[in-house]
Amino acid sequence: MAFEQELDIYLRSRFTLMILVMPEEERALQSVKQVCDKAKRPCLS
Repeated sequence: MAFEQELDIYLRSRFTLMILVMPEEERALQSVKQVCDKAKRPCLS
């Protein structure tokens, strides 16, 4: 499962806290923002 798909599932299930450990912080933030924008969810970073 792709990262974006997995993140979308977590957000839809209303996880209150997620910790992402990734080597590329900027790329991770962009991916999270894209998933939130696509689903019209607020995104704070």
